[in-house]
Order: sequence, then C-alpha cells, then structure tokens
Amino acid sequence: MNVKAILVTDDPAVHERTQNLLLESGTMELVRVTSDVDEVAKTVGRVGDVGVVLVDETVRDGQGHALARQLGAMLPLLGLVMLVEEAGPDGLAAAMDVGARSVVARTAPLDELVSRLESVAAWTAAANDAVGRSDQGGHRGRVVAVAGAKGGVGTSVYTLLLSLALARRGAGVVTAVDFDLASGDLAGYLGVSTRKSVVDLAALGDEVSGRSLRETTYPVPGGLRLVPAPDEGEHAEAMSSDTARAIVHALRYESEFAVVDVGSGLDEPRAAVLERADRVVLVLTPDLPALRAARRTLDQWERLAVRKRTDVAIVVNRRTKKDEVTPQVVQRVLGRPVTAVVPDGAALFETAVNAVELVTARTTVHTAVASAALAVVRDPNDVEPPPEVTDQPRRRRPARAARRSERSRRRRGAASPDATTADAESPDSTIPDTTIPDTASRDEGSASDAPEAAAETAPEKAPEETSEKESVTSGSESGQAAVELPFVVLMGLTVFVLCLQAVFWAGGLLAARGAADEGSRHIGIVGMPAEGDDVERARLERLVEARVPSPWDNDVEVDLDGDDVVVTLDSPTVIPGVHLSVDARVGVFEEPS
Repeated sequence: MNVKAILVTDDPAVHERTQNLLLESGTMELVRVTSDVDEVAKTVGRVGDVGVVLVDETVRDGQGHALARQLGAMLPLLGLVMLVEEAGPDGLAAAMDVGARSVVARTAPLDELVSRLESVAAWTAAANDAVGRSDQGGHRGRVVAVAGAKGGVGTSVYTLLLSLALARRGAGVVTAVDFDLASGDLAGYLGVSTRKSVVDLAALGDEVSGRSLRETTYPVPGGLRLVPAPDEGEHAEAMSSDTARAIVHALRYESEFAVVDVGSGLDEPRAAVLERADRVVLVLTPDLPALRAARRTLDQWERLAVRKRTDVAIVVNRRTKKDEVTPQVVQRVLGRPVTAVVPDGAALFETAVNAVELVTARTTVHTAVASAALAVVRDPNDVEPPPEVTDQPRRRRPARAARRSERSRRRRGAASPDATTADAESPDSTIPDTTIPDTASRDEGSASDAPEAAAETAPEKAPEETSEKESVTSGSESGQAAVELPFVVLMGLTVFVLCLQAVFWAGGLLAARGAADEGSRHIGIVGMPAEGDDVERARLERLVEARVPSPWDNDVEVDLDGDDVVVTLDSPTVIPGVHLSVDARVGVFEEPS
C-alpha cells in the first residue's frame, strides 16, 4: 500500500532521518514537514488521503503531546503516531492519553517504522470508510470524469450519451454534471431551463451535502438528473478545489453513476475532480491536433500527479472511414489502448443535436456509445461489473423474426409460383417494419445465444458487406502507413548522416595522429629546427602533410609547441554549415646519438 504521511517536528536531524527511511521503504510518501497544527489540517484538506501523522514529542521544546491532543480533536479520524526517545510502556501510555494510535522510537529500524505507520494508516482508512457508510446508509456509487483533449472534440455530447446509455441499462440513478464551468452547456443540449447551477454550491465550501446537491439537480427526460453549469462563465471563479472534492463525495452517495463533464484545460477545481473520480475518460478526435493535445494532457496530468496515464480510458470520437489517424496510431502515440471508438453521426446526428432531440433520437452514435458504456466506466482492475448494472440479453423482437422467416420462405419457394403467390398475399408482407434494431443488446447477449444468432444471421451476410469491411480495413492500414512512412524515412536519413559524419571525424583523428607521429620521429632523428630555420621547418611540414591521406589533406597545419608536434586538420562534413576540425599532439623523443 502507498501511505502518505505528515511529520510534525522542528528538528532537522529527525526530519532528515525520517525522510530517508520513508524514501527507502518505497511504500511511504512524506508529503509535508511542519511544526504548525493548522498547516497539518490544511495539508490534509488539500491532499485528501493522508494516512498517518508522525508527531515528534520534542517539537516546540517538548510540546509534542499537546500538539497531538490538538490534532486528535481537529481530525479525529486521522491516525497519530508519537515519535519518542524510547518506545516503552510509559511512552505508549502517554501517547494513548493524547489520542495517538501508536509510538515508535527515533532510532527504530526501517522495518519497525514502516510496520507501525502502515498499521495506523490501515486503521485511518477503515475508520473513514465506516463513517462514510454510516452517514450514507452504506450506499456508494461511481463517479466518471470525462475530459476533452481540446475544445471541440465532442466532450459534452459524449457525456450526455454515456449518461443516457447507463440510465437505459438500468443503472439506477444516473446524474450528469456539467463541470465545464466557464463554457459548459449540457442544459442547452437537453433543452432545459435552469435557475441554479453547480457554482451555487461553492458558498458551502467543503460541507456539500446530499440535500444541497439535490437542490441544484434537475430531472430530464431519459431517466437522468442534471447538475448544470452557470449561465455566466465569470462565476466559475467562485468554485474551489475543496468544494469540488465535496461535490464528488456527495455524488457517490446520491447516484449509482455520476458522469462529470470537466471540459478541456486544467485548473484546481477540475484537478480535484480528476483526482477523486473513480474513472477518467479522455475524448479526442482522429486528427493530429487532437492527438497532440491528448498526449500533452496525459503528460500534464502525470507531471502534476493528477492522474496516472494507466488510469485513463481513451475514446476516439467522430471516426470515419477516411481518417488517416487510426485507433492503432492513437494507441502508439498515447501509450494506452483505445477503449471505445464512436463513429461520425453525419447529417442524421447533427439534425438531432440542432433539434434538441439527443434523448429521443436513435442513431449509430447512440448505439456505439451504448455498446461500449460498460467498458468505459468499468475500472480495469474490477472483477465484478459496476453496481446495479444489468447486462442481460433481450429477447429477439417479433418483427425481426418475422422478417427473417419471410426471407427464408422466399428462398425455399423461389422455384415454385404457388409459394411466391402465397408470400405475396400474406398480410405480413404488406406491413412496413419500423423497429430499430437493438444492436447493443445483440452484441452483448449471453454466450449461450451466440451460436443460434450466428446460424440465423449467416445467410443474410451479403458479399458486398464482406468486401466493404475488407476495403475499410485496407483503407485504415494504408492510411496508417501513409502517416508513418515520412517519419520513418526522415529518422533513417538522419541516423545515416550522423553515422557518416562520425566516420569522417574518426578518420581525421587517426590521420592527424599518424602525421604527428611522423613529425615527432623526424625531429627525434634530425633534431628540432632552429629558430628562423625556415628551410628545415618547411621540410618538416611537407613530410607531415605527405603523411595525411585524402580527403583530410586540404588544410593541414603543423605547429611546434615546446617539445610537442601539433597537427591540426579539417574533417570533411556532410552537414551544410558545420565545420569540424581535428588536432593531435605527440611529444618528441630524441634518440641518443
């Protein structure tokens, strides 16, 4: 378990030793060191899941027990551990008197310290859970935060459709919350007029209750409840992170599912929602700007410790057959598998949005969101399905069965005129079928119905459908290749140029070294040229230059620096505008005469 701890001390030695031990443990995190009780309370309110407070008994000239008593009164559900000189019966009794759960010696080894702190942290978690269940009758729902990689990717619409899908599956009370405080418009999509908004809860601070939350909730068609954003975006500044955490907490006990639209961007209230949500969904469209924005968003969440990349579900919205950014490309760039793909609804879906008929409309977008709703909201670590969600197959509709039976009779009696006439005179053949196929229910039916459904639907599969699917797959793969090929070629050329330049530079270094060795040997035999002896110096330079091979012999400089021969030459470059030079220095060893 990962335990967050606060240390109350003013002794640098205690601070350093405790911090080192907690870092070494790998399971403990020291989030704050202070000697002020109010700072401890603020840190607990800001971090939210502090498991234990370690109080040094010598803090403030021996006032540790008094400070522990104050902390126990302020935060009765927070486990306290006294850091004492000797962890004996007397020290334990004194600690229990002030409300501490345990004691540990300053010189305690790592194993003992971690064991005591984890035990107290487990008590803290159990106490808070028990109190929460008692206050709310044991009911606990799930909060799903939906964020957009950038503006315009369809975050608000996806939030509504996901909420509708959960409500239609029998998930109990489902609440849609518009937490895009500056520009959210879920109420507009639903055609609902509102007087109160989620910002009205800001005046309550961290004391948001179920009753106050219900006072800002509006029932809407489709079995939903809506908590709208304010009409005036400037009121968003009134929301605080403490209120945001309290709202998330209240939503858990007021709804089976609460789907919160946090929009795009990040501020303290939205960060608090993303931290406390049970599941976070990131929506993006299949284009490069949205893909880059999604990667920046995930990186930012990880840098600020808001949400780990592995805890985020990725949803690709408005997918078409012509998109070059495929789900495979999204997975490769973001490092996360795509949880759901929502197709582009085209003109039919746009008409439903403009006519404020998202709740009553039935489009391919609605079907796609509904079919993947469970995968999106379910935590990947869960073994059991989310609470109160029924996922039972529905019975096949009579109209569909009649239609299949009619087609079967026509195939069997194609060669018989009597059969054809009988079919034509059948009353059922003249009744148009207006039933909407229940694609989501068919896809999510039980495994026992799968062979029967496959046997009934196999004769209806036309060759045109197969070829169309093959062409879509081929188009997706070719689009992916078209996006990746330029990057692969560019990287290959870059590596080749760098390797070639490294070869030229290394060859120049060897050539300079060999030439300097030649000059050193010559001087060692004939002696160092006298000052002003230009003839001997020119002879030495010609001898050294002759030792340098092409193409490094264009500009060779020979210098005598004391008893050293220094050879400098230019290395050929394949990168325009880059000048590289190589020099070698060899000492002169005069042979004895």
